[in-house]
Amino acid sequence: MNLDEIRVNIDKVDSKLKELFLERMDLVNEVYLYKKENSLPVKNQKREDEIIEKRTADLKRYKDETSEFFKTLMDISCKYQEQNLSGKPSCDAGFKKVSEEEFLKSI
Repeated sequence: MNLDEIRVNIDKVDSKLKELFLERMDLVNEVYLYKKENSLPVKNQKREDEIIEKRTADLKRYKDETSEFFKTLMDISCKYQEQNLSGKPSCDAGFKKVSEEEFLKSI
């Protein structure tokens, strides 16, 4: 494969990742609502550590990078929940809300 072909494949993977990320964030919002209703803390370090261990235990390559990837995902999730609990607007609050379909068409 040449570089352009590799990049086309990376773009395809990125599109799939985006879809999964949006799905994950919808679930994070449900977690946030549950935690808010039940007065639970946002951060659960023990659970986060267990998730990282489960997601990386079987890896022989890219283990550190995968660990960092999941830590970053969880940090984004916690930040989202903390911003909502504090009543502070999230970083995208100034942007026009669009449907997922509209968003996907725009890229």
